[in-house]
Amino acid sequence: ATLLDAGFGAAIFGGGIALIVYLTRGQGMGEGDIYIASAIGVLFGLARGGEVAIMSFWIGAIVGLLLMALKKGVRMKTELPFAPFMFVASAVGAFTTFSPILAIATIMQSLWR
Repeated sequence: ATLLDAGFGAAIFGGGIALIVYLTRGQGMGEGDIYIASAIGVLFGLARGGEVAIMSFWIGAIVGLLLMALKKGVRMKTELPFAPFMFVASAVGAFTTFSPILAIATIMQSLWR
């Protein structure tokens, strides 16, 4: 990623998580997530960083739903750390070409046929 792309990625993703932390007064996410999101923005840039961010939320939702379904003591109000989901999504982003945006577009296209 170019320096400008890395800067925009860090500002957008770190800023987005910072906004969540601020609006929820630290109840939605922690300050550490801001730093990790900023690093993801620097490493992946704006476009791929956006895909990694989307994957982070998807992975977190899937894990949370699985834990609730398996009755592992997880409820809707249970706090799960977000950093592991960001790390897994970063690994997927770094080592695969999977694109959640392309996946959704493909699914939507197949539904409209």
